[in-house]
Amino acid sequence: MERWRNGWRRVGVFAALAGAVMSAAATAAEPATVAWRDSVQAVFGGRETGLSLRLPPTVPAGARLFWRLTAADRTLTRQSMAVSAAQAKAGLVNLKIELATVRSEVGLAVTAEAWLEAAGREQGMPAQAKVWVLGDNPFPALRLAALTVWDQDNRLRPGLEQAGVKCRDWPPEATGAPDTLILVGPGISPEAQAGDVERLLRTVAAGGTVVWVSPGAGRIPMPAGGDGKPLLPSRLWLQSVTVMAELDKRLGTAWSGALPTELAPVEFPAALCDVRDRPAAADSAAPALVWLEARWPGGGRLILCTLPLAEAWNAGPAARYLLAAMLQPAPATPR
Repeated sequence: MERWRNGWRRVGVFAALAGAVMSAAATAAEPATVAWRDSVQAVFGGRETGLSLRLPPTVPAGARLFWRLTAADRTLTRQSMAVSAAQAKAGLVNLKIELATVRSEVGLAVTAEAWLEAAGREQGMPAQAKVWVLGDNPFPALRLAALTVWDQDNRLRPGLEQAGVKCRDWPPEATGAPDTLILVGPGISPEAQAGDVERLLRTVAAGGTVVWVSPGAGRIPMPAGGDGKPLLPSRLWLQSVTVMAELDKRLGTAWSGALPTELAPVEFPAALCDVRDRPAAADSAAPALVWLEARWPGGGRLILCTLPLAEAWNAGPAARYLLAAMLQPAPATPR
């Protein structure tokens, strides 16, 4: 009996080993699958746009790539194309699509699926991604009577005015009450125009918001209080492109426009050690840093964003919707 039991134990061990070997072989033989380049992407409705797929390094002979777009359980489009070994070697396929126009305040959530087929069989699991179809004008929802803009190179204002936003110039020589919201356009140097920047930051000292896009090089000073001493922020947020999804979940984390510029050095006085363990300095040593928000106890906010919104204005919705999100009032609770 004992010999019989030992025999079956050996059979069990051999079976387990054989199963492990077969499983490993099946895993090794399992074909590589396609993958969407961006897991979340925003596109304009009513315009031709592109979605990109990554291909495995090798594909079977006669393979075809299938993709399908669905929304609310309804198929919007289903297409296929032959895939060659040369395309697989290149590694990327760009698909041209055009989806219906949507209202900016609504948007349309689309599920994108893609898979390979060879000899009538699917090669691996379908890849999925979320595509948000958005309108070209998110600004009416802000309900701005007028937006004060300092855009000396006229790079953001034309797009805003085309979207129906009434803009008025910020005059540095003005002596009236500070605006509650000011948008600063690209290229303005805080050192070359130090006097104007100091007047600009009175808005922050008075509890208002300054949104500054792609600042030029130079130290950005702190706003001054009534006694002339610098007012120190109580909270800081320094973030990479992941801030896009935090401000608007439809934008994902990928920036599809031009590469971000470097954030101009921001130097805070040593007294800020009460907030951080050392004075904060954001420079090219942190290339992923593209966004900073500082908040003051009196409600003032300074937002610096180095993503090139003006250059990417027509490339897709990301630039417009990101700017619209930055112009929104501060959320009641910190991010």
